[in-house]
Amino acid sequence: MRAFIATLLAGVVSISATQAQTPESPDPATLLDASQQVADQNHYPPGYRDMLIAATGMTMEMVASAEQDATTGRQTYEPFDWNGDGAPEINMALPFCGLGAPWEDPQMDRQTSELVYLAYEMGWLRFHLPRAGYPRQMYDELLLRYEREQLALLERAYVTGTYVEPEIEPTDEGAEEAFDPTIFDLLEVRRREIAPDLPSLFDDAACGGVWDPRTTFNLVPANGQIWLINAFLFAACSVGQSNPWDPRNCRWTEIEAATSQPLIGRYHYIVRWPSGAERTGTRELGMTPGEDATVTLRLPTN
Repeated sequence: MRAFIATLLAGVVSISATQAQTPESPDPATLLDASQQVADQNHYPPGYRDMLIAATGMTMEMVASAEQDATTGRQTYEPFDWNGDGAPEINMALPFCGLGAPWEDPQMDRQTSELVYLAYEMGWLRFHLPRAGYPRQMYDELLLRYEREQLALLERAYVTGTYVEPEIEPTDEGAEEAFDPTIFDLLEVRRREIAPDLPSLFDDAACGGVWDPRTTFNLVPANGQIWLINAFLFAACSVGQSNPWDPRNCRWTEIEAATSQPLIGRYHYIVRWPSGAERTGTRELGMTPGEDATVTLRLPTN
């Protein structure tokens, strides 16, 4: 599952800041709705529930536009004989395609990346399993136990609070062990025990291969400063932060303009010039067919 990134290769584009921008999302109303669906647990580390809320909100946001798979035209929860063995299955990876893989953000440290991935996986499954016809008693306790085990593995793997590579081999192995894709095996066992007539779940994103899209930000004039934040981290920060657009309040990263950056997914940006002028916005990066991308952001005229 984690091997998927998307169907497209990064493309050559030039974008003016005056063009239409991707709306900030999830919007506050969606995050509030999501927060009411995510219960806190005693074993959650600080900030993890905010990540779950962000994952749930971003999943809710994309459902309307992903009612069917763009490649096959099949409805998201339509059983299909994916393996050719005569047994229809539900490809649970289809709703996952197109989420932008925020855990692949190179600006993110390894420990945060692992927590983001787990939050996405849990939020995504809890949202989609009932829509795939699975009754809550089949998965609720199972997902909670699985999540607790993964968090415990991560805590042991990152006892220092940081990931050091490659000096501590057991830490690396522990981190990888924490995310072996066993949850679908566990769900399949539960399905056979409780509701064998339900279609089994198939976990193959079929979203395409991995690539290394790079984006260059050009500022006009060039003497500005630019900060970026992955939209997922922005959403998670928004849960408890009244002003996530202040770089001091969230995990914004200042990047060097006119230098290519390995970026994929949705990002918010802040540009500030010495005059005090500021431009903010949101972009989808690394999602257009081709090789690289260039984004040009200009000093506001008003």
